[in-house]
Amino acid sequence: ELEKNKIIRPSIGPYSAPVILVPKKNNDLRLVVDDRALNKQVVSDQFLLPRIDEILDSISNKNKIFTSLDLTQGYHQVKIAEGDVYKTAFSTTECGSYEYLRVPFGLKTSSSALCRPLLHLLRGLNNIIHFVDDVIAMDKDPEDHLVTLAKALEKFREEPILSLPDFQTGQLVVTTGTDASTKRIGAILSRIVNGEERVIAYASRTLTPVESNYSATQLELLSIIHHMDKFRHYLVGRKS
Repeated sequence: ELEKNKIIRPSIGPYSAPVILVPKKNNDLRLVVDDRALNKQVVSDQFLLPRIDEILDSISNKNKIFTSLDLTQGYHQVKIAEGDVYKTAFSTTECGSYEYLRVPFGLKTSSSALCRPLLHLLRGLNNIIHFVDDVIAMDKDPEDHLVTLAKALEKFREEPILSLPDFQTGQLVVTTGTDASTKRIGAILSRIVNGEERVIAYASRTLTPVESNYSATQLELLSIIHHMDKFRHYLVGRKS
């Protein structure tokens, strides 16, 4: 399928990375290339990626309507320079060697390669934020929201990069945890994907001199308050 869609092509170059197949939630298989050796040679891209906490802080409480746009295989929408294609080669036991014509997932510069053109594509659009291949439109009322979506979709029509939502997966399961010691308090926010816990964010801080005298119960309560404050964007509106 990747070859048919011109994402990869047969390779006869000097590079070759190992691969594994990882099952996806729909029981299909995802091809995963081990690019650790290549990443050691890749020049780092100093493009400043969006920070999740800054994105969440930019969401106004006045906005009541939100639409999430998921880009179809976002990384594969970005072409690789012809002179660098051979470096992405990988080998399989049955089909031989291939190389990527589009940006793969495993390179350390993949995220910046997608975020940079997306930033320019969405520049000037109000009430639109994005993190890598996830785009959110937000507004206070339906009329304004339709205008925002129309402008965003007009941009995206230049390339077919919107994905269909999967309404069969149900609500995203989020788990939280806190911990406290005599010196620090910490919190963790995770989500459950296919029965596997995946960390979304960590948060911790050092206790003040007064707080360090708290009892164990008080420290646990303090860590819960700290947790609710740091991750309020994720937790507000969710059922306990």
